[in-house]
Amino acid sequence: TNLDNVSIAGVTTTTDNINIDADNKKLQIGDSQDLKLYHDASDSHIANTTGVFYIQNTGDLRIRVDNTDAAVHCVRNGAVELYHAGTKKLETTSSGATVTGTLISDSLTLYDNKKILLGNNTDLEIFHNGTDNIIQSDTGDLQINSGNSAGDVVINVNNNVAGNTRETSAKFIKNGGVELYHNNNLRLTTTDDGITV
Repeated sequence: TNLDNVSIAGVTTTTDNINIDADNKKLQIGDSQDLKLYHDASDSHIANTTGVFYIQNTGDLRIRVDNTDAAVHCVRNGAVELYHAGTKKLETTSSGATVTGTLISDSLTLYDNKKILLGNNTDLEIFHNGTDNIIQSDTGDLQINSGNSAGDVVINVNNNVAGNTRETSAKFIKNGGVELYHNNNLRLTTTDDGITV
């Protein structure tokens, strides 16, 4: 059915297709033509200018590319799943969300007593308890390692790099000694022969 300069009032039914055989000609719905569906010769558009735009279904809702490549899957009474090239990367759960792959973020904020948990049994915890900052290991050793291409390991207090007020407490020097400081003054160094105070 081709519509050309036709005004329809009331309820209209058809068993055929309704064609708008021209680019940038819109199917407009609403008293003020608030909802528009059209093709602009390159892309297809659904545009809404009033209120909230709802997409709803009684079952699951899926957005696909090329009818086979999953992009978004909204499970009825369940998860929202996001895909990359057809592979699920993020899924909401009843307790939060599950990410498959690497998560890259500009920042991460955790409030007091909210923890970063690492390991199959949450063996390592990193958190702030409202007063202190805590790194807690519940299994095995707690290791601080400096790799082959890295430098020394340094522990500083009163550290304000911008204000140049860094105060060193200890240095663990690669291929060298361990240095202990008091009030930013070197007091003890390990050597090949023992220690120097």
